[in-house]
Amino acid sequence: MFVFEFPSDKIEDTDVNSFEVIDDWYSRDKSFVFYEGKKINNCDIESFSIFNAWFSKDKNNVYFENTILEDADLETFRIDDTMNNTAGDKNYLYIIDLDS
Repeated sequence: MFVFEFPSDKIEDTDVNSFEVIDDWYSRDKSFVFYEGKKINNCDIESFSIFNAWFSKDKNNVYFENTILEDADLETFRIDDTMNNTAGDKNYLYIIDLDS
């Protein structure tokens, strides 16, 4: 399957019949969730939800793009309402450098 936003990228392991675009960054099919066409490994599709363009979660993990944030605390993880590129939990503050 090809996604028109990324015409040179082929999304592997996609079920064409159940594939749907969620927003500009995320898509899914009956088995997997994808970030910019890359599979989010070990993601629970039933409990998956999106915080913003960079952060998402499921019942087991918090994700930055398509990577598990290993030390993120799932219960306390929040996006800063005043700065969309900033998030935090009881242990860490996560800041995305928008200038890089």
